[in-house]
Amino acid sequence: RSSDLAFVASPDQKEANEVFEARLMIEPRLIRKLTGNISKAHMNDLYDHIQQENQARENSERIQLIRLSGEFHVKLAEASGNSIITNVVKELVTKTSLIVGMFGTSSHSSCPDDEHKKLLDAISENDCDRAHDVIINHLNNIWKELDITSNNKKSETLENILGGAL
Repeated sequence: RSSDLAFVASPDQKEANEVFEARLMIEPRLIRKLTGNISKAHMNDLYDHIQQENQARENSERIQLIRLSGEFHVKLAEASGNSIITNVVKELVTKTSLIVGMFGTSSHSSCPDDEHKKLLDAISENDCDRAHDVIINHLNNIWKELDITSNNKKSETLENILGGAL
């Protein structure tokens, strides 16, 4: 597990790119699987989760918003019923949360405001192509808002960013 510790201690541009590349390989396919196959209970839970994100955003709770934004993606994976995918997404989201917490710009320190809702709306409307496009754009939007330089590194602690999730 020393490689995990090295990542946690000091993620760099290469590692951040690898995390987002992996997410772009996995999550669009996951979204295609969920569209038309997700339970009403999971959808209701996800829409409720978005309300928590909105509350954190309104209260300017940056760390809470990063955590909730990551949890949204894990909840999508859990809705697939595939424990392997869920575990992989959970690991990638944990790394993403750390990267965003440390290197996110002040204007976009988490998932953009309405993208989770756009994604759920596309899924609930059974629009597989739109849902697929939304998740790709969503992940790319987060990725492009990062400024991974030593000058930009925030002094947040790992515990603050991940909330003891490790």
